Amino acid sequence: TELDGFGWGEGYGLFWEHAGHHLVEVLPDDRLLVFWIERYLALVGMDEDDSQGGAWLVELADSPVKGALRHALTPPPAPLIAEKDQQRIVKLLPLLLYRAGSPLQRAFLRMLVRG
Repeated sequence: TELDGFGWGEGYGLFWEHAGHHLVEVLPDDRLLVFWIERYLALVGMDEDDSQGGAWLVELADSPVKGALRHALTPPPAPLIAEKDQQRIVKLLPLLLYRAGSPLQRAFLRMLVRG
């Protein structure tokens, strides 16, 4: 992936390990995470005006899971990782997701950011 090409060194692996632990702690019911990630991935194949995709976005907007997803996708700082590396990765992840996303996926991500 584009993110892998940045040569983060040891901090990169530590970040992903930390992020994985954070996801497990924040969303102990991994079915909930998988459910919404599957929907996010399915949005890539839908037209911008697809009624099903629009319905999912409306459901996400009204769902309490929105805050949990936002929190889950924003791991707290990890003391073992250099602060500079952490900041670069945390900023780059959403940017790459957004840049590579379809219009509906971008709307999904904007909804998570706006709260």
